[in-house]
Amino acid sequence: MAKAVYFIGLQNGQNFLFDKAPQEISKRPSKAIIGARLAYDDILSHGFKLEKDLTGNELLVTTEIKMYEETGLDIEKSYRIGQVKKEKYTGYEHLYEGFAIDRAAFFEKYAQPLKKIKHIDFLAIPYLAFSTLYRRKMLEGRQDLFVYISENEAFTAFYKDGSYISSKKAKTLGEMVAELDARNIQTDTEALKLILLEKGLVKANYSLDEYDIYDYLLQTFIQFFTKINNLAMHNRNIYGFSEIERIYFSLDNRLIPGLEEAMENFFTKPSLHDFGFYPDTPFDALDIMAASYIQDLSETPELAVNLTFFEKREALYRTETGKLLLSTIAAALLIGAYPAWQAYEIYRMEQQKSELTLKEQELSRASKKLQQRYKKLKKEIAAVEKEKKGVDQKLQNLKEVAQTLLSLKSNDKKYTTMLLKITGLLQKYRLSVEKIRQTGEQQLDLELSSKENRRDTIALFMQDLLAAGYAHVSANEIALAEGRYKSVVTVKR
Repeated sequence: MAKAVYFIGLQNGQNFLFDKAPQEISKRPSKAIIGARLAYDDILSHGFKLEKDLTGNELLVTTEIKMYEETGLDIEKSYRIGQVKKEKYTGYEHLYEGFAIDRAAFFEKYAQPLKKIKHIDFLAIPYLAFSTLYRRKMLEGRQDLFVYISENEAFTAFYKDGSYISSKKAKTLGEMVAELDARNIQTDTEALKLILLEKGLVKANYSLDEYDIYDYLLQTFIQFFTKINNLAMHNRNIYGFSEIERIYFSLDNRLIPGLEEAMENFFTKPSLHDFGFYPDTPFDALDIMAASYIQDLSETPELAVNLTFFEKREALYRTETGKLLLSTIAAALLIGAYPAWQAYEIYRMEQQKSELTLKEQELSRASKKLQQRYKKLKKEIAAVEKEKKGVDQKLQNLKEVAQTLLSLKSNDKKYTTMLLKITGLLQKYRLSVEKIRQTGEQQLDLELSSKENRRDTIALFMQDLLAAGYAHVSANEIALAEGRYKSVVTVKR
């Protein structure tokens, strides 16, 4: 039987005991699992594919490499990294979502509640907590959307047939208040929450003086519904998520008036529900689900995504070595101290071996991080060298052009005017001169390239020359080469 969970409300300061249902408690039980959850913004998540299915340490190391390589994690910082495998509708790739939390940022943000609690056995990801509803048969598996909004946290989570698919940040009450303030509408999060819960998105509930607030809230939720609709379309392509059948919404565990009517134009009539899975409780429904999730997975840690930074060593008397040590000490009282000393030495050496194994794992991770950093620096050096080579070539071209221009000896005023006109147009259209050739004092051949990825700049350059009275302006094919459009333009007067 799974142990009870003593849940620490890191976000709101509400602590409670969970054992099938939440219970108020004044003192933490000694044998309970200590659990808590992260806030949505604490987590950096990243989806990635693997060609083969991995397990155990191989999957963990691969996830760490993916997270460092593809999300730009700082190798100087310490992170807790985990992952969850997601069910795909089509294709043979194995799709995962990796999670990382910054150790220093976590302890800084939650310094106050952690003063009283020195240890957390299980630190849960909030949007994975909804899986407990299916595991405990409170919901049957369908195509569901969960929406959670509070003062400092807001997100959505999609589930299909009881399995997590994806999540997305939403706008918090605090962010709404900041946007209203920018419109010179003064309010605070508690007042805004009250407005939403009592008046919601029903225009008739607002006085004429409050229409500005109503208009802002309506537009905010229209944008929100549009984003959800786009996410549902994305999930359809990957996971076969055909439509949203049920929406579970929570603002202080309650629904917003007018929400169902406002979303009619976006969804095919899903049923709308609040987070009323645990009625008549003062605790946040998401916290309760997180506690339930922790209890579900406490006995199957290989299935859990536990991002706790706290590692709890098993009590000595529970380990095989500890049992041997205690038995030997007891025997030593009868037959002498040597066997006890020998057993103690065995225990001490096993502890040293365990510590060395942990250090070896840490060094292995650090080595992989350094290898990734080395590869990244190597690529950056190669890119800089390539860029330098290109710059050197351009300088050489400019030198040749300058030498050619200096060699143009002419007292012909019209020819000089033509050179000045060409120079001005080159600057106007940001064209580079790779080479220049002079044929007598009547013709110039200019090998041009565009500085921007635009084909029309060379054509516009030629049009302006024709408009300036140069009747003989021609060019060979304007072709794309090395990311630039190039052509040889001939100008005659």
